[in-house]
Amino acid sequence: MIDDMQNNTTKKILIVLLTLAVVIAFVVLDALIIEPSRITVRRENLESEKIPKAMNGMQICYFSDLDYGLYVDKERIQKIVSEINELNPDAVIFGGDLYDDSVTPDDTSNQIISSALKEINAPYGKFAVYGNHDDASDDLKSVTDSIYASSGFEVLSNTSISLHKKTSSSITLVGIGNGITGKCDIETAYSNVSSNNYVLTVCHTPDTADSVPMDLTDYFLAGHSHGGQVNYLFGALVTPQMAVNHLHGKTVIQDSFTLDITDGIAPTMKNIRFLTSNELVVYRLVHKDPEEKTKS
Repeated sequence: MIDDMQNNTTKKILIVLLTLAVVIAFVVLDALIIEPSRITVRRENLESEKIPKAMNGMQICYFSDLDYGLYVDKERIQKIVSEINELNPDAVIFGGDLYDDSVTPDDTSNQIISSALKEINAPYGKFAVYGNHDDASDDLKSVTDSIYASSGFEVLSNTSISLHKKTSSSITLVGIGNGITGKCDIETAYSNVSSNNYVLTVCHTPDTADSVPMDLTDYFLAGHSHGGQVNYLFGALVTPQMAVNHLHGKTVIQDSFTLDITDGIAPTMKNIRFLTSNELVVYRLVHKDPEEKTKS
């Protein structure tokens, strides 16, 4: 009887250990092989009374941190572009960092990136902000500007534009410098912005969200941190400057607006992902009817 109980206990322990080993093996496989190469699509609705009815349903695709040359090559960037075009976005926004900072651009790679980004279809505009890898030097900024110009992307650097869809109705798109290598001039960026318009702000660095006008910002897009890339109990693999206060996910800033940090479209440093993914984010604009005021 005792021997049978001991045998049953041993079997249970072995089953638990085997199950644990399988789970660990799957997690390692997922982190090292599956997630680093997979692209996920995250969809979000942006609802507001300030979004015009004429823009209801408009789709904006946002992606950031291409970091070409490290783990993204010609084949990979073509896959990214194909995925974007399959989403059929009305407009596209890139959040910065064309090249990985470990890579030196050359004519061949510049042409590959430019040709790929040019293939992105977005009938109502393609826009970008500078990442800290894009304007770290005059030479890099010159390369970045050339790629954006030849691929049809408009750079928003401490400025705002009106984003339309067929009619004169619009939302406001604000682009801010990254604050690490580039000039971050928030006052200039918001100089022509009205609180009557829905304001979508884009900046490479998440922590910049703490400094923008609360009454003039409705939603804030950022990147830079790769969402930590590998997240664990006490920290993350990627914890860069200007992503100290805000590293991952969505945060409501002072009860005023939402900061949304994308995990980026590619890994950096190490070709590994854990509790993050390479992602494209699709924002769907939704007009919200004003709530009727209760009669007193």
